[in-house]
Amino acid sequence: MTTLVLPAGSEDADILSADLEAAGHTVIQARRGRPGGPDGGPAWDPLSFVSARSLLIEAEASGNGRLDAVVVFASPPPDQTGLAETPAKDIEHSVLEWSAGHAQLVKEILVRFRERGAGTLVLVVRQADQGGPLSAMASGALSGLAESLAASRGGPWRFLGVHDESGQDGAAGHFVAKLLADPPKDSGKVIRFTGRQGLFGQR
Repeated sequence: MTTLVLPAGSEDADILSADLEAAGHTVIQARRGRPGGPDGGPAWDPLSFVSARSLLIEAEASGNGRLDAVVVFASPPPDQTGLAETPAKDIEHSVLEWSAGHAQLVKEILVRFRERGAGTLVLVVRQADQGGPLSAMASGALSGLAESLAASRGGPWRFLGVHDESGQDGAAGHFVAKLLADPPKDSGKVIRFTGRQGLFGQR
């Protein structure tokens, strides 16, 4: 199984990648940023719609033509200033990066899965504690996207939406590894992950 995980460098992505590799999977990590940067390797620029398609082509090439699953950890950062003090360009940038950019990435992933007839997409949304209005707006848009996809059942792919409420760096990485190993029954709803051990396991 070949899995694309992003963004590289986040604790959740690193932990998930380690868990999957230990289980014998091929893992490709992609960083956020412009392709061809000094860090090299696969990259995705959420401000570039073309970048999403290019990333998937590169990931498939790295996986010997296969791409079975994609996991996206989306964690909008907290606001740097109050909304009244935020420049209009920063509001526009936030909308493009966290709403339009992620929607385009998800679209390109589903198009690739439709073309090959199968695939699994996991979208993990985490809101920063005391993030502020722009952070909350970004998280709301991402959560709405996840909820809509979970309810739609619109193609030959499996979609798993996760709302990370654990507040624990890295905990969602282990949780997603378990989801991929043993996918839950499709309920048409986003999974709430609190990081607590409940009666029926960790949720």
